[in-house]
Amino acid sequence: MEQYPEYLVAFFDVLGFKNKLLNQGLETIHQKYLKLIDVIDKKNAEQDKYREIGFQGAFWVVVDDEPPHPVVMHDIRGAYASDSILIWSNKKVIGGPVGVNIGSGPVSLITPDVWADTFLEVCCEVICHSIEIGLPLRGGISTGKSVLDGEKNIYLGKPLIHASKAESRHNYLGVSFCRGANLNVKKSWLIIPYTEHMKDGSAGLVSGEVLNWPEHWRRTRNESLADSINALNSSKDSERYYENTIQFIDASLRYEHKNVIENDWLIFPGVHAKSLMLKVLRPALFKRNRPDLFQERQKLVPRHQRGIYGP
Repeated sequence: MEQYPEYLVAFFDVLGFKNKLLNQGLETIHQKYLKLIDVIDKKNAEQDKYREIGFQGAFWVVVDDEPPHPVVMHDIRGAYASDSILIWSNKKVIGGPVGVNIGSGPVSLITPDVWADTFLEVCCEVICHSIEIGLPLRGGISTGKSVLDGEKNIYLGKPLIHASKAESRHNYLGVSFCRGANLNVKKSWLIIPYTEHMKDGSAGLVSGEVLNWPEHWRRTRNESLADSINALNSSKDSERYYENTIQFIDASLRYEHKNVIENDWLIFPGVHAKSLMLKVLRPALFKRNRPDLFQERQKLVPRHQRGIYGP
């Protein structure tokens, strides 16, 4: 029986594709798709530089072997058809097993999972860039054995089905992780818990965690994300998607505020009534530490809804 490789798979769908194609024309939509695929190509080119300078990143050179051989850590690819975009990457290192010393025993050969951070950051960038060019996306991420052959245009596997089903259950712009998706992630901010965006009856499809692309936006861009989303909200048919996206952006902000405040709590040694003090100090702390986030929230949430996160 043939052994199929495991992949990280992200499936995206363009919100309001039919109207966009009719209103903007084939050439404009085609060029926008190419810009999104270019995000992936640029990341691969960036990763290739690590190999050229011998740095451990996209590629590792296994020196315990005779002769040494390279293993690929990240090989990210993309394809598009009609209103869908597919991004995939290897889940295991490519190039053979890696020698690992376990205690004082002999070297064990394993084929480890790659860290999924690079793949997830590419997905974040694709979402953010799709908003900038007016081609907003919804998506799902899954993992598992698949046949993904860009040269022959063959795309098969349960992860594609699972990711597509998850995407179709969204009421916002963003990406959910499918139930059972297995990823290794170093940067914990990339994934946050959130379920408010799902349509009824979706519990069996998703894990309850989503890609925190709004924080990627805040880390890489100076423009207001709230303003960018509101600028896209021009149709009654999709109005709820953008309103729900604004709510998710606010949830992402609150998640980051929480981390900022908890990290800053160390400046108050000996204070035991933490929950009470945080309720009093929270607005002042996050306004002082992250004025950019504070101002962003002012645009997102009406004054009567700001609660303890703002004045």
